[in-house]
Amino acid sequence: MTSRLERLSRLQERLEYRFRNTGLLEEALTHSSYAHEHGLANWNERLEFLGDAVLEVGVSRFLYESYPQLAEGELTRYRSSVVCKNALIRWAEHMQLRDFLCLGKGMEACGERHSVFADASEAVIGSVFVDGGYEAAEALVYRYLLFQAGERNTDLSLDPKSALQRYVQEKTPGGLNYTVTSVTGPSHAPFFTVIVELEHCVIGEGSGASRQEAEFDAAKNAMADLMASESAVCVQGER
Repeated sequence: MTSRLERLSRLQERLEYRFRNTGLLEEALTHSSYAHEHGLANWNERLEFLGDAVLEVGVSRFLYESYPQLAEGELTRYRSSVVCKNALIRWAEHMQLRDFLCLGKGMEACGERHSVFADASEAVIGSVFVDGGYEAAEALVYRYLLFQAGERNTDLSLDPKSALQRYVQEKTPGGLNYTVTSVTGPSHAPFFTVIVELEHCVIGEGSGASRQEAEFDAAKNAMADLMASESAVCVQGER
């Protein structure tokens, strides 16, 4: 029979982080229901509180540095879509946290989409922060983002048109089409307006001093709207 320490070692391999104090990881994986049943003094809610903040800061820093062209509202929508409950649950499933989480008897049969798994994800991030400092936690957040990007079939580091293409290509067989709708201004300083369509529906509009700049702006706006819609679904799922 596999020991608890051996199983925790496997989880650390998945996390790509080796704990100095495995007790922190144990605490991150202990739900209050289990702690109360077994007379334990600590459970994962405090680490969850900390991990929530660390995740938000790590994602915010990545988006701030990767998207210098985006305004605050757009950055907020991007961040919301990858730190919401549903995104955290997807990562928990990927990391197979259910196999390691200590739950009380009344919680053992909870469904795969239960918020307890999102909470455990944040607690694990918090435990890495306490054990290894911000750099270790930020590295884990970056791997978390890579996973979320893979799930969404996009890469936040790509140019807006490439990112939008990657984002939609598995959601629909239709392609993207960019159309110049107007060119204004003098011939030496034209100003382009472009729309981007998906399956004959306009999903974004942009403008710029060149056609390429306007297409990038349209793709960026379309991507922000699509991610905002996904974020709204996340929020509704939490209610």
